[in-house]
Amino acid sequence: MYSFPKSFKFGWSQAGFQSEMGTPGSEDPNSDWYVWVHDKENIAAGLVSGDFPENGPAYWSNYKVFHENAVKIGLNIARIGVEWSRIFPKPLPKPEGLKENITSVSINENELRRMDEYANKEALNHYREIFKDLKDRGIHFILNIYH
Repeated sequence: MYSFPKSFKFGWSQAGFQSEMGTPGSEDPNSDWYVWVHDKENIAAGLVSGDFPENGPAYWSNYKVFHENAVKIGLNIARIGVEWSRIFPKPLPKPEGLKENITSVSINENELRRMDEYANKEALNHYREIFKDLKDRGIHFILNIYH
């Protein structure tokens, strides 16, 4: 019988859009992907599989059950992608001094404060609860910034 060394990390990966929705109230209609899969032209053209996010596994609401089951089957690491449209449900204004056709911009302390004014604090706190629950169960996690 083969076994992994104790230091081996065995886990899962998930994207916010693909996993968070699935219970009433967990929908995120601000997501670009949500809009795309519900677009009538995309549906008519056969570009949508028919699996809508609102029929998803409901990780947003049931993360504790997911984490409990992960521990039961021996998973100890997760790569979690957040759904940015939950954190910033409305478009952010352009950073001050941003010129057209620029490929990068420096974000300073003032810009971060400005962004914080637009952030959905309830969503941020919910993500903090999810990450804390992972850590409290001994599950290491990697926060994926861009999926």
